[in-house]
Amino acid sequence: MITTVEDLLAAQERGEVNPFYDYQDITMSEVIKCCLMFPIALIRLLFFIIFVLWGSLVACLLQCGCDPKQPYTPCRAAIVGCYQWVMARGILFLWGFIWIERSGSCVQTHVNGHRVVVVAAPHASLADALAVVCAGVSVSPVAIGWMRNVPFIGPMMALVQTIFVARHSKQSTTPGDGAPSTGPKPVGVAAQIAERVRSTDNFFPPLVFPEGTTHNGLCLINFKSGAFTAAPPVQPIVLRYPCCCFSPAWTTSGMAVVLFRMLCQVYNRVQVHVGEPILPTEGADAKAISSKVMQAMGATAGLPLVAVDHSLCTEYHDEHAADSPSMVCYKANHMATASVAPDQSIAVSRQSAADAEQSTGTEELQASSIVSEASGEERHQVETFVA
Repeated sequence: MITTVEDLLAAQERGEVNPFYDYQDITMSEVIKCCLMFPIALIRLLFFIIFVLWGSLVACLLQCGCDPKQPYTPCRAAIVGCYQWVMARGILFLWGFIWIERSGSCVQTHVNGHRVVVVAAPHASLADALAVVCAGVSVSPVAIGWMRNVPFIGPMMALVQTIFVARHSKQSTTPGDGAPSTGPKPVGVAAQIAERVRSTDNFFPPLVFPEGTTHNGLCLINFKSGAFTAAPPVQPIVLRYPCCCFSPAWTTSGMAVVLFRMLCQVYNRVQVHVGEPILPTEGADAKAISSKVMQAMGATAGLPLVAVDHSLCTEYHDEHAADSPSMVCYKANHMATASVAPDQSIAVSRQSAADAEQSTGTEELQASSIVSEASGEERHQVETFVA
């Protein structure tokens, strides 16, 4: 079990996969492609904004006369399901995913009379949830609470009865709320998932990314066990993003950078493999079920299992985000900017020395001494920085 950043770095040195390390390098061909595709990226971005605005308006209209916190009628559920698929497929198309490579069996929403929990992994990209919907299943995703308040996105997420959860709290919000409940008995996300699974009402099956964070998609990290508390049947879906130059995995780069590079690709690929439903072992607890599902999905995807928790992601990025190859350009620009400033300071000091030579003897000696010390200090700073 990897519990510290030092352990993670040591494992990486031994040749093991570091899930939080961005192995992609920004090559010159990638830079040229982004420059050439920049007009196309702007067009895609414009249509994406228009499409989201339209989707938000439709979501508000579909919520008229109903409460998203309550189960939908069969007719309204069918309409909302069609809306969710249209939005997911449209956004993926505008992001460059021209086609979806789907394989495996049909998605099942009920097994032995019980509603399933849809589990998707590895959780690598902003497109993960959209790709799952395009596999042919309407879902209620589990999402971080602040997304409920994002303009235009919030109404769409409320419409599909999203389960919102506070990132730094074990308590979650009720479906459709954007902030943690202030009542005396807040309902945890595990309890809400269990309630959805056991309910006979017309809810969509919950969509869970049990890894708890995004990573480079080259492995599976420890699954959180909360989604398996009710011992539900699990519908596993494995996501892969084959690529030769750019993977849309969200690791060390910011969201805007990942989205921009995604829009600058001629096309992006996503593979969605729907596995056979996994039934919980009788008497097994949540941790045992999560481990069983993780091993089954790892074997299906052909990915290694890394015993690291999602909580280590933030600490690693705070300390070592700049070590990834994708950050080389940033580091080079930072070094160039920092090295110019000391050179300019030295030039100014030398100019001051030339002006000081016109003064009297004592003032001239003092000015020369000051300039010499300043130049030596600046040069020492430059040498230290380059070293």
